[in-house]
Amino acid sequence: MKFVSFPDIKLFNSVIKTVRHHTDYKGKNEADEAIYLHDVPYPTIEYKGTVIVNQEKILSLLKKIMQDSLLLFMRFQMKFLMLSVDVM
Repeated sequence: MKFVSFPDIKLFNSVIKTVRHHTDYKGKNEADEAIYLHDVPYPTIEYKGTVIVNQEKILSLLKKIMQDSLLLFMRFQMKFLMLSVDVM
């Protein structure tokens, strides 16, 4: 298996085309023209990538988590106060 690096996910379509091109290429004929023949199944592509998250996405996610946590804490406090008032 040959590793070929592609720098951008937008180029993943190029990966597919390149694999098909290399698989179908059978050489050149007497007129020095390329011969392409699809006579074998295409290989399976194993893709490993990373997810790039920008700072705005991280901050908005943290803000949402903090808001949800604060809301849960406030609900807990209200329930606790209500129980405290009922007991006395």
